[in-house]
Amino acid sequence: MGRNKWHLLSPENYNKVFDVLSQRYPKFFIRGKVFIFKKGIHRDIFNDEELKFSKTVIRKFLRLYAEQKEYMKLHIENTARYDLEGNEAGIVTKEDVESLAKTQEEIKKQIALKKK
Repeated sequence: MGRNKWHLLSPENYNKVFDVLSQRYPKFFIRGKVFIFKKGIHRDIFNDEELKFSKTVIRKFLRLYAEQKEYMKLHIENTARYDLEGNEAGIVTKEDVESLAKTQEEIKKQIALKKK
């Protein structure tokens, strides 16, 4: 993760959220192992009343998690998506892969414009 992404959530707060989620969902949030989220996983986390993080913090955490190189490398058509219990819950579709590629291309263009 690039240093400019930490405006979303500090490394300390990211780790704090990860630690709490890994205690709550030990089959999904595992240090050193990355899983592709099922679609809508943020709603599952929001609905967990025992978690004390705001929706904003959860969104920021999930965005940083999904921006990891390891996560993006797994974003291949027909790769399994997982729910919070570590169960398969759908697959990465061709549209998902195309959408990610488009987003990455737009980011590259924005970075190139900033360098000018």
